[in-house]
Amino acid sequence: MAGFLMCQLGSLVISFGRRENPFLDAFPLYAAVKTCEVVGATAMFGRNVHLGKLDFERRADARERGFEIASEGSDGIKAFLKGLQGSIARSRKGLGSHGRVAFETIHRFLAPRKRTSEANVAFAPFRLVVSEFIKESYPLAPGELVFDERIRVRTLHSVRSLSTETGMNPRRLLKLLREAGVVTEDQIDLSDRNVVFDAERARLALQGAQEAMSVREAAERLGLTKGTTLNLVREGFLRSFLPATDVKPRIPARSVADFMERLLEAAQVVRRSGGKRIQLRNAARKIFVSEAKIVRWILEKRLRWVGRLSGATDCRGVLVDADEVKSLTVRPPLPGLGMRELAVALGTSDWIASALVRHGHLGERGKADSRTAKRPTAEDVQRFKEYYVSAWQLSLQLGRHVSLVKQEMAKRGAKPAFDPKQVDAVFYRRSDVLPPSSV
Repeated sequence: MAGFLMCQLGSLVISFGRRENPFLDAFPLYAAVKTCEVVGATAMFGRNVHLGKLDFERRADARERGFEIASEGSDGIKAFLKGLQGSIARSRKGLGSHGRVAFETIHRFLAPRKRTSEANVAFAPFRLVVSEFIKESYPLAPGELVFDERIRVRTLHSVRSLSTETGMNPRRLLKLLREAGVVTEDQIDLSDRNVVFDAERARLALQGAQEAMSVREAAERLGLTKGTTLNLVREGFLRSFLPATDVKPRIPARSVADFMERLLEAAQVVRRSGGKRIQLRNAARKIFVSEAKIVRWILEKRLRWVGRLSGATDCRGVLVDADEVKSLTVRPPLPGLGMRELAVALGTSDWIASALVRHGHLGERGKADSRTAKRPTAEDVQRFKEYYVSAWQLSLQLGRHVSLVKQEMAKRGAKPAFDPKQVDAVFYRRSDVLPPSSV
């Protein structure tokens, strides 16, 4: 028997070109061979393979496959178990108890009740690796057993176990944990029992959610309107446990306190408001700008003077300089011509001037009043007039009705330079309709 085992293990070592394996070296010879066989059979024939039904050839193949996995040591074994766990989690089945479903054959093989004390010692290194993986990967409650070890402290939770423990709806719980960063995006599609996460981080997230307040409560504490508070949440100035697009976001009390601390950080304490230095809400109404925008300017240090009424603790006591706020709302004039100016320069209507720009016939393609596109200049208008003339302007020069001019140009074969349906007018190339001396 010893010669047979030596032959089996020797052939495995030779086939993989190495004679040292720190993981398998800790086993007695027969235990090393059996460990390779169990691991390899699970990898080749499934998580619930029946070892007794495998013939000699399949057992030999299983030992080779198991040796390949075990040659990577405990990390290789854990990576193999992780793959088994992930495959059954993606199938949306239950994880079972301590991996009895994910790797049933391995778990059954290592069960201490089925072996003598001597055999338990022989397979102890293998059992230790599997036990560590189970404790690191499964939501075990205090009092549960992993082989012969009783769990004392919970380190992992699943959505199902935490929902059962707290009484929270699983969907809302998952949403909260996702926003808090406890659950990752790749876990969202798994079933509740398969979404596993750190128990302590989940506890802190739930504690924060319970202490959080509604938008209405936060608005009252901040001295702002509900709409302004919701805008501050959406813009990221106030942190929410749920997405800012959620209908009812919850705002932690700590987030409200941090916000007021940053807002009043450089504020000068004064006894009363007066003159141009008025309350934030009054400034917003007077200058027709949102409170959220003024708050943004304060936090971004764009206002040189910010005050606070003595004893004030919310935004109702925040003062700003009305002139300074107004200066930030006035945009500098843009270069080029606006739509009305462009229409007058072309001698046409606003609609036609806008259409010429919009379709790229004059200046840069885009709306005439767009703040992102370059507006047409006087030079662009002069250049346009040198090359093109409208049917209406041509009728004035020729002293004829515009409809007669169009008919005459059609007889002469002069075609419109632009699609009349696009610009709502007829333009000709000067070179096609006027003699050289008039061009």
